[in-house]
Amino acid sequence: AKLDLSREDEVDQVRLKLSAMLLASAWAGPLTVVAGFYAYPGHWRVLQPFAGGGGFVVLQAVGWMLYALSMFSLLVVLANAAVIADEQSSGN
Repeated sequence: AKLDLSREDEVDQVRLKLSAMLLASAWAGPLTVVAGFYAYPGHWRVLQPFAGGGGFVVLQAVGWMLYALSMFSLLVVLANAAVIADEQSSGN
């Protein structure tokens, strides 16, 4: 059974879901750093500019650009939570 929620409650639910997605995605970078320190003690450095060959550097650049794009996209969607809640409540 679906609860009858007010518009503010629907907007709050959408914002909560989007905030959780943003937080989980934002933690991916720091968790990778921590995992690297534990997986390769003494050999892991956070900043390794241009180390690992051309292919690795290109893949790192693409990966960080995609990560930044996803963070930006989630922020834009979070800023438009009221519009999303309206669309969900209207059944579109």
